[in-house]
Amino acid sequence: MGITFTLWRSEMRLWQFGLQNGRSEGLGIGFLAKPASLRQPLDHASSRPVAWASMKSVLAILALCFAAEPAGAAPDGPIAVFEPYVGRWACAEHTDGQPDRVSLFRFGLDPSLLRETILVPKSKLLPRGDVINATFAFDARTHRYVETEMGGDAVWYVSTAPAPTDGVFRWTDIAAATPLSHWNMTLPQHGAFTIEAYNKPEDKTPNYRATCKRAPGRL
Repeated sequence: MGITFTLWRSEMRLWQFGLQNGRSEGLGIGFLAKPASLRQPLDHASSRPVAWASMKSVLAILALCFAAEPAGAAPDGPIAVFEPYVGRWACAEHTDGQPDRVSLFRFGLDPSLLRETILVPKSKLLPRGDVINATFAFDARTHRYVETEMGGDAVWYVSTAPAPTDGVFRWTDIAAATPLSHWNMTLPQHGAFTIEAYNKPEDKTPNYRATCKRAPGRL
């Protein structure tokens, strides 16, 4: 209410100043223009209806500008398949030749995107830890899912996958800062999902595995 009153009062001062100087241009809020019927000299007889009309115009516009936005639309169609991932996950990660670790995976779902943040803990290999960001979407042109990913060390990937008809996303790299490969990610069931990644396209045994379980807390 304080914002509405301040803007209305300022707009009224500017408009009255313009009318007193014989001007009739739109004043106050940039896109607010006065109708021709209100462009008249300001006197005691006309000031009250002019002020009321101005107040109604300003309040109507402010109601549109400051009205609470409706809750985001629930994802539907192909993007709805990502809904089970939403939340926090504690993921026990194993990479061949490296110490095991537990990272925090966080997923948030927009109407057209699944956003992922991976918080990697500090270790001897990563003294400062790492933050990995990824986004998942659906490409209606190719009818495939798309994933982009980048870590703090500037290692990045772009992968695509068909619909997970068997409960598994089978991702194939189409561009990357490292040699192209492939990886699988299961849909969450009973509060858990898994990820397996392969070092080379022809490999049959994964060199990376992660088992993720629901973690308490808020995003």
